[in-house]
Amino acid sequence: RRVLFRSPILQSVRPNRNVSTILKWEGIIIDPIGALVAVLVYELFFVASMGVGHHDVGLTQMALKTFFLTVCVGSFFGLFSGWALNTLLRKNLIPHFLINVLSLAFVIFAFAGADSLQPESGLLSVTVMGIFLANVKTPNIDKILDFKESLTVILISVLFIILASNLKFEQLLSLEKNSLYVFLIVVFLLRPLVVWLSALGSDLNWREKAFIAWIGPKGIVAAAVASLFSLYLLSDKIHLPEELRSDVELLVPLTFMIILGTVTLNGLSAKPVAKLLGVIGEDKNGFLIVGANEGSISIAKYLENKGFSTTLIDLSSENVRHAKAEGLNAEERNILAEENEDLNLEDAGYVLALTSSNDVNIFACRKLKIDIGERIFRLITGNEIKFSALTRPKNILFGEKTDYIEFIELIRRYPDIKEIEIDDQEHLEKMITKSSEDFIPLLVQRGTSIMMITVRFDYQFMKGDTLAYIGKLN
Repeated sequence: RRVLFRSPILQSVRPNRNVSTILKWEGIIIDPIGALVAVLVYELFFVASMGVGHHDVGLTQMALKTFFLTVCVGSFFGLFSGWALNTLLRKNLIPHFLINVLSLAFVIFAFAGADSLQPESGLLSVTVMGIFLANVKTPNIDKILDFKESLTVILISVLFIILASNLKFEQLLSLEKNSLYVFLIVVFLLRPLVVWLSALGSDLNWREKAFIAWIGPKGIVAAAVASLFSLYLLSDKIHLPEELRSDVELLVPLTFMIILGTVTLNGLSAKPVAKLLGVIGEDKNGFLIVGANEGSISIAKYLENKGFSTTLIDLSSENVRHAKAEGLNAEERNILAEENEDLNLEDAGYVLALTSSNDVNIFACRKLKIDIGERIFRLITGNEIKFSALTRPKNILFGEKTDYIEFIELIRRYPDIKEIEIDDQEHLEKMITKSSEDFIPLLVQRGTSIMMITVRFDYQFMKGDTLAYIGKLN
């Protein structure tokens, strides 16, 4: 599935798939689990020991009851809200311009409804709701996710400011050197120990475990829960001994100190540590080809023979069947549709838009640029050829006159893609600039990397470079 959770550190470092998958999902599920565990610890060690609660119920029974109620209430509201929103979207009962607003309303309902019945179950409910919506292929999920990304940045920033506004600088200064020991124990002992125990029996190597241990999720939820418990324990409802009150007053500044310390330390050192441990993922070199026509199939077969993975996407079932008959990976789907959240882009590092529709090629490149990056290419349009005053983007493939018709006509005459070793810089420049109806330069291969030929191809010769082309050389 597509990555629906974007971490700034993961985006910057881009570790290998094992590491990024674990850190991604840990960041998603650690907040509800952490909040639930915090509630259980509170019930066990504070409520019971302070004489608040049910005296006739044992600690174990009380903990199990709290856990059971939290899971049940959170799961119910999460599943119900997810089902209701998914049903409304599938039946097109929500106007398009209200999808984001109503989705947020359902999230608030799930959180507030669950939390009102069972404290601290709201976070679990919205997590369950998100997992449900992602797995039932909810319509317009991409639109909701784009809205969520922007909303997340705003709300987390505001929440950090609100929580930090309750914290006085004197409180941070009041932390003794024992607080530093707590920080060092959390970073260098507890986190590595947890990772080592959790990874028992896994296929992670020691380098991957070390990096995961170094990059621990930092949570706004931890700060929020610490602030909530601190306020509650210092309220008039609970009569704490004076020595305990002074310790409780240190709970919030200690939590913020650990968050700030780990964010600063790990944020600044993540990339150097990843390079040192060798866990940075390899550059993606797979090809996502939009269009499964004759030309796309020929290019895909050539790339597959060179060791590059390819996926062809086309709305025509006949084209997809033809591509599969050639032993290629092809999917029947509309690349511009909203329901493409299950599109596998894990290995895609290049996009080639080679359909007969100029609009599909242009909009597919715009849409996939978010996930793929800059290596997206398309055929030139008829208007771009006809009107020389139009600015031609640098990602136009093959040349200034090679549109879809010329591309397909030539591939029909010369279906097998050929290659030639490049002698020097001048040799390639002559070939790609010469005017010929029987020759289209496709790409330059250099070892395990590919450089697509474009209208503004910037090339520096290296011995061993190979040019792949359609047609014949005079």
